[in-house]
Amino acid sequence: MIGAVLIAACSREHAAPIPAPPPVQRPRVAAAVVDVRTAAHEVLARRCGECHERHRATAQPKALAVFDLDAADWPARFDERKFTAAMRRLASGPADDASKFVAFRDAELAARR
Repeated sequence: MIGAVLIAACSREHAAPIPAPPPVQRPRVAAAVVDVRTAAHEVLARRCGECHERHRATAQPKALAVFDLDAADWPARFDERKFTAAMRRLASGPADDASKFVAFRDAELAARR
């Protein structure tokens, strides 16, 4: 009797395949935003990576708590206060670095609206 129940249960499982779950919908990021993020990442890695990149031996736990450039979601860690603090630090460097970061800030804030 138990064997008959198992066979019936198994045959029902094979009769109708279980549909695959729908693909995970990730927010789409425009190519322009990706380019701006990449440029900003390069600037931040060069100027701040010593403390803010987890893979470096010089990484600082307190700095990583603010943002970690090795994390996939590093742009999401920036808020108005962090954008302002980063701009103050970047002001003493090349103007091109600051302009790339301003473009990143503007794109991120626009995307969040």
